[in-house]
Amino acid sequence: MKTTFVIRFGRPERIQQKKHVREIGFPFTVTDAVFVGTPNERNHSSERKIYVAVTDLLEKSCGLSEEALVKVLFEYARRHIEQKLRAGSLSMREEFTLGCEDVPQWPPFDYTRIRDPNGARVLINIDSSSEQHD
Repeated sequence: MKTTFVIRFGRPERIQQKKHVREIGFPFTVTDAVFVGTPNERNHSSERKIYVAVTDLLEKSCGLSEEALVKVLFEYARRHIEQKLRAGSLSMREEFTLGCEDVPQWPPFDYTRIRDPNGARVLINIDSSSEQHD
């Protein structure tokens, strides 16, 4: 059986820079696609947030503009959310930090092809009939 989830992202939140890292928060809503556009949509949606931090060293070495950096971190966040949703372990608040050891080539994505996070909508299809083994 396949389930499709709709992920809607809000405006990224630039969190105050902490010691040696900069953190961006990406608010998002998860909704089972069956309920999108129905009177029950709100009851079957959950508001969540993911925080992605980047170390100063990695940020300085990349030389990206603020807008480009947010797009790259958004792509990491989107992939993290999809992975967690597929594993059935997505929590209300997710967070992770990227450092030089995590990203062998920086920037890892062509940020000109990454959409603006604010208002972005992603569909994730999950086949729940297949079991995942470690």
